[in-house]
Amino acid sequence: MADTGALELHDGAFWELLLTRVDAELTAPAVLLVIGGAAIGLGHYRAFLTRDLDTISSMPGELGLAVGKVCRELQAERGLRRLPEVSCSAVCDAPEGYEARCTRLLPNLRFLQVSVPERHDLAMMKVARGDQRDLDALYTLNRVEPFNAETLLEMYGEMQFGGAERTFNFNFRLFVDRLYGERAAELVKAWIETPGNCPGHIVPAAERRALAEKIAKVAEVQPEPSLHGRTRGPARGPFL
Repeated sequence: MADTGALELHDGAFWELLLTRVDAELTAPAVLLVIGGAAIGLGHYRAFLTRDLDTISSMPGELGLAVGKVCRELQAERGLRRLPEVSCSAVCDAPEGYEARCTRLLPNLRFLQVSVPERHDLAMMKVARGDQRDLDALYTLNRVEPFNAETLLEMYGEMQFGGAERTFNFNFRLFVDRLYGERAAELVKAWIETPGNCPGHIVPAAERRALAEKIAKVAEVQPEPSLHGRTRGPARGPFL
């Protein structure tokens, strides 16, 4: 029978420990660009809980073996029901040029170079995914350090994604609503519906600034995300 118990969630300190021990197993340079919830925990909000570590980097040879070994060791040492999950995504939906804006983490590691997306880039990656838990995560990140609305609009114009434009626009409006309230979301909806405004279409600076100022004027304080009523996982904190 499938295990329907609580998810095992890990904070930024856990993922840092895992990566530090992976580095100790390596004998040659390797690169990991971490995305998803673990990127939030590692680079932006240490208390953030997530069940897995996603990377856009491949994990060939020695790196893959080291990751597997360390995951098995941590499972045994901590009595985890499941192996810590480290997975590789072949592609991700993100603003164009996000790689150049990534932040290097854990500079004291010998061989493993770890980086995470800049927070606005990461937010737009989460918007592309469109999961409600992602929106709650971004709300929490915004409470820790507010996003810049003008930068988010700039990232919207630089989005490269493989899904439906209509779905992404809907998710973006939900994101704005979650951060700034319904009136701000209505402003963004009207702006998106203006001919020529679409993901991947560069938004002129003056236009971004004007819309960001309008959002600031109508922004409302949003309620804390509710973590009750989840069908999976304990209500211990925001998670993915």
